[in-house]
Amino acid sequence: DISPQAGGFASMTQDALTVLNDVPFSIPPYFAILGRAIVTLEGIALTGNEDYGIIMESYPYIARKLLAENRPEIQQALQEVLFSVTGGDSSNGLKFTR
Repeated sequence: DISPQAGGFASMTQDALTVLNDVPFSIPPYFAILGRAIVTLEGIALTGNEDYGIIMESYPYIARKLLAENRPEIQQALQEVLFSVTGGDSSNGLKFTR
């Protein structure tokens, strides 16, 4: 379930850093710089709107890019995230609120 309350990009980054402490793996410098920039931008946006979520704001762009790929497994995974229904409860699917 993806929602603005999920913790945002900063939370995802912190989770990734926690895993990287346990697993010997190095992040390329350009990726680390990009992550820091995104976390900074999200922090600035959150000062103006505490409900802002960079993940939810970027989701339409990411979905378009994934759907443009000619890879059925990626398209199927995206559809499962968008339209997931468990036990007749459609509340598990992705919800867009602004």
